[in-house]
Amino acid sequence: MVWVYALWGALGQLARSFIGLKKAVQRGENISLKYWIITIILGACLGAIAGMVSHGVTENATWLVSFLSGYSAVDMIEGLVKKY
Repeated sequence: MVWVYALWGALGQLARSFIGLKKAVQRGENISLKYWIITIILGACLGAIAGMVSHGVTENATWLVSFLSGYSAVDMIEGLVKKY
């Protein structure tokens, strides 16, 4: 079951990354494939953790929790790393 949560987290991060990739292409910025893959993996890990934590609490919406954590958590971590 954990792999399903990881998949939803990765899909959330993938959706977010496509928005970022579109903006980067429009600005003419360089795109790092290594960085992109790392963020997808991180989204999967965070989605799996969020899914496991919320499994007993939100039975019908656990996939959504995993998706949203994959979508937003990487962005939050990225902001903290850039800040410090």
